[in-house]
Amino acid sequence: MGKVVLWWTSTPSTVKVKKDTLYLRQLLTVKRVIWEEVDIALDWEARQLLRKEEVQTLPQVQVDGKYIGTIEILQDLEDHGELNKHLDLLRAGGHPLLPLFTLATQPSKALGKDGCMRAAEMLREAAWEKLYTGHWKDVAVAWRDLYSLATLLTRSDHQQQQQQQQQQRKRQRLQEGQPGLSQHGQASCGKQLPVPEGADDDAAAAAAQRPAQPVQLPQGSLCGRGIMIPRTHVPSLEHFLADYMQHGQHGSPLVLTGCMEEWPARVRWRNLDYLREAAGSRTVPVEVGQHYLAEGWGQSLMTLATFIDTHLQQPSSPAAGGSLGYLAQHALFDQIPALAADIRQPEYCCLGEDDTPMVNAWFGPAGTVTPLHTDPHHNLLCQVVGSKYLRLYSAEDTEHLSPFSQGLTTNSSQIDLEKIQDAESVAHLSCWECQLQAGEMLYIPPKWMHYVKALSTSFSVSFWWQ
Repeated sequence: MGKVVLWWTSTPSTVKVKKDTLYLRQLLTVKRVIWEEVDIALDWEARQLLRKEEVQTLPQVQVDGKYIGTIEILQDLEDHGELNKHLDLLRAGGHPLLPLFTLATQPSKALGKDGCMRAAEMLREAAWEKLYTGHWKDVAVAWRDLYSLATLLTRSDHQQQQQQQQQQRKRQRLQEGQPGLSQHGQASCGKQLPVPEGADDDAAAAAAQRPAQPVQLPQGSLCGRGIMIPRTHVPSLEHFLADYMQHGQHGSPLVLTGCMEEWPARVRWRNLDYLREAAGSRTVPVEVGQHYLAEGWGQSLMTLATFIDTHLQQPSSPAAGGSLGYLAQHALFDQIPALAADIRQPEYCCLGEDDTPMVNAWFGPAGTVTPLHTDPHHNLLCQVVGSKYLRLYSAEDTEHLSPFSQGLTTNSSQIDLEKIQDAESVAHLSCWECQLQAGEMLYIPPKWMHYVKALSTSFSVSFWWQ
């Protein structure tokens, strides 16, 4: 613990100060805090210091040079069991947030529920920024505790508001019945970054999409065995719903073209320098290894700049004993509003029961693999940069693809399409396949098994909804 100082005065006329000072001594003792005391009645320099600091109420507790507040605040914090978090937050440099902390954890009639919720949301955003700036090991534990506390305070109220907003937006969009695009939610704290100069479409695309090495596809890929997934240019909502989402018992896949023309990301994300400027210092989880079912697979936390340097600009070759790095299924756009401003939420997402889809980023070099697996959601996979090969199997064939029977991977198949023998063992099953190019979306119905492999440096965005 940092240096703790109890400031008080023994002046005879301040009986309340003596009583409050006694309480603070007991409180610090119970908390096993080692502290020093300064009686300003006996210390002229201390009086001058407090006057300079504009401290008008005693006693005061000071931690590493920062004042927590008056005895009343400390008592309230003790009643709510938050004193330790308060002290930790001070030591971690969160002194400017203390008033918000007090408002969020101590509901008052003056503020009401809405005021407390706003304070908690501001705390949550501030803690989130701290958690994802720099290297994770350098972030003080107090910021993690603050984020957890603020999330709990805001969760119930936020869910209720979301449900109301979802229903309202859904009614509006269905009334309009248009396949237009709306801007994906961007937080007010995000900045709009300019398109980097020199980001020429052809040159940048060639650099971003150039494979580090020839990509070997599974046995039997694109040789006529599989059914090529149909393509439609900007389908209407009615056509998409009736012919694909609700087709048969399990739906039907579709490649949608022309639906990403308004995405700034299509140009901006081709330039790695733009991504460095927007999010280079933010910490992200990176999968390291062949894929999450393979031996030796693991995860590592690193800044986005480190990920770009290590796994994109100088990608490792598995054949040479290196490990691929993949920023996979990460809520990057909640973390970095500047990148959220570069994408648009497809209107097709409003056709489900949940109008607020889960949005994830998939960013990595050529050769990254997501093994054969199934998801319970409707899925629009939007290819922003590069290209990918995808193979799909209908939900009715899932039992023939040997899904794991227990553990955390029951949604995944034991069939490794990267192995010739495994690929041949399912050659009798009908499969759908495609090469998804930049600017195209692929609709994957719920519970369809699918395999994905990047053919070049690739950045995709997935939208999942019920």
